[in-house]
Amino acid sequence: MAQTLADKSHLKKFYSKWNEFRELGKFTDVTIECDDKHFKCHRLVLSIACEYFDVMFSSQFKESVETNIVLRDTVNADTFEEVLSFIYTGNVKITKSNVFSLLQASEFLRLNDLEELCIEFVEENKPVENLLDLFLFACATKKDSLVDALDSHMHHHLLQFFASNEFLEIPFDIFTVILNLEVWRDTMQEIRESRQRI
Repeated sequence: MAQTLADKSHLKKFYSKWNEFRELGKFTDVTIECDDKHFKCHRLVLSIACEYFDVMFSSQFKESVETNIVLRDTVNADTFEEVLSFIYTGNVKITKSNVFSLLQASEFLRLNDLEELCIEFVEENKPVENLLDLFLFACATKKDSLVDALDSHMHHHLLQFFASNEFLEIPFDIFTVILNLEVWRDTMQEIRESRQRI
């Protein structure tokens, strides 16, 4: 009788070795450039972990055969370094100052697991920097779980938001999303109640 057994540490060792190879530049077959910084990587690992690279490397795009790929104006070097750490190890350092850029990168690169970690971080570590930008990003990309995570904090800062120049620059489609949020309705109710007291 045959029995299938699994070594629980095998996958961890496997990815640890890939990361070691990346750090040594061993067997790397593509270089990703961000902000004039070069990252030696493995197409296979990037494709397994990331839909963006899978499509890029398995299609008729010129990047599928190029050894140097430039990510222009999409992901900065510090953020991409954290993205690579996540892809190769499953670990990422999220801070109040980098969570927004990591969320943008996860959206662009289609890294759903990284996005979930960022949203979890926002839920547990409010307030974060770039709150307004983060909120507008959540509305624009229809990330309801992120909007929900920011909802109560935005409620406390909504009047400041309305008084800012950024508010006047919001595209109409995003403004309509904001109008439908509970935080907007609650704030408008508070404004009406305060006017009635006067």
